[in-house]
Amino acid sequence: MIKLRNISKSYQRAGEGELKVLKQVDFVVERGEFVAIVGPSGSGKSTLMNILGLLDTADSGDYELAGSKVSTMTATELARTRNATIGFVFQQFHLLDRTTATENVELPLVYSDSKAINGNTRKKAIDALCRVGLEERLTHYSSELSGGQQQRVAIARALINDPDIILADEPTGNLDQAAGRQIMELFCELNQAGSTILLITHDPQLARQAARVVYIDDGRLSSTAATGTSTEGTAANAGIQNGQAASPQGTFS
Repeated sequence: MIKLRNISKSYQRAGEGELKVLKQVDFVVERGEFVAIVGPSGSGKSTLMNILGLLDTADSGDYELAGSKVSTMTATELARTRNATIGFVFQQFHLLDRTTATENVELPLVYSDSKAINGNTRKKAIDALCRVGLEERLTHYSSELSGGQQQRVAIARALINDPDIILADEPTGNLDQAAGRQIMELFCELNQAGSTILLITHDPQLARQAARVVYIDDGRLSSTAATGTSTEGTAANAGIQNGQAASPQGTFS
């Protein structure tokens, strides 16, 4: 599903020279995996997420997504692939205040050139909301929903185009503990139903709920650990190639 090889990324800082953010990163994710990428602030995990999500491009290296080489895509092809292949869930919910839950979920279809806008649009949105347990909140506005419910709307929106991958960046960061636990349970359910999920987080405890945890620090993927949770058997089928050191957080059991 995802293959990164020797991915590097740098930025020029005014008066400070070059900042190397990612350093020859190798990373493989198989279809159906639930993988958490864990790292502190400044480790490079946000840049890695942007490259994985086709929101940014690497300076060097190869990125293959679902069998297609990303490095050869035009800007239009990148946008089309991103919209069709990846569903995003962010820490901020990014919902429109004056629209209902159903209307918020419909929005990605407006920008999709692969799925026609027709009478099935509303049904698809409702089905997605029901899938995340919000069948009683279809006509509620964002201001009428709790934080956990708003994040469920965001997840339903990520699912509306039937993406191959769900990319979740600190999805519980704005939630209380109970709501965060419910969101992680939902991700586990989606993974068990076949979704490939990449979770970006700074929290090792949260990462334990994925089937595999990869650590990033100073722009390098330094270790990988199987947690034994989520979909069984996926962790043995994928890995990283530039380091198999012991987990800096200890071995998961």
